[in-house]
Amino acid sequence: MIETKRFIDANVLVYAFDKDEARKHPIARKLIERAWNGEENFFISNQVLAEFIKVITQKIRTPYSYELAENILNDFLISSWIIFDYSIKTIVLALQITKKYKLSHWDSILAATMLENNIHEIYTEDEAIGNVPGIKVINPFK
Repeated sequence: MIETKRFIDANVLVYAFDKDEARKHPIARKLIERAWNGEENFFISNQVLAEFIKVITQKIRTPYSYELAENILNDFLISSWIIFDYSIKTIVLALQITKKYKLSHWDSILAATMLENNIHEIYTEDEAIGNVPGIKVINPFK
C-alpha cells in the first residue's frame, strides 16, 4: 500500500498549539497528533517551521515564550516529522509559480518545495495554493 504524502502548512500547526482558537485548536491538534503518535507521516519545511515559530511567539493572543517555542521546535527535529529544506532552484520555480498563479512569494516557495519532493496534498486554510496544478488543498476546518 502506498501512503499518501501530505504537507502540513504553518496555519494548521499554529492552531494545534493556539488554545485560544476554541474551534480550530482541537481539530488541528487531533490532526498533528497522528504524526506524533506515528500513525501517519506528515511533511513540513523549514519555512513552515519558521512561520510557525514567529506566529506562536509574536502573533497569537497568548504567545509562547521563546524558550518553550525552542523546545517545541526541537521536538519537531527529533520526531518522525519529515522536514524539507529548499534551494535556489526552488526559489526559481517559486518565481515561475508566483508569476503564473499569482500566489504570494512564500506560498509559491511552499508549492515549489512540495512539487520538488513529489508531495501533492496539503492541509491548510490557504486555498489559493490549490490553484497550482498538482497540488490539492485539504482544509481540515471546513
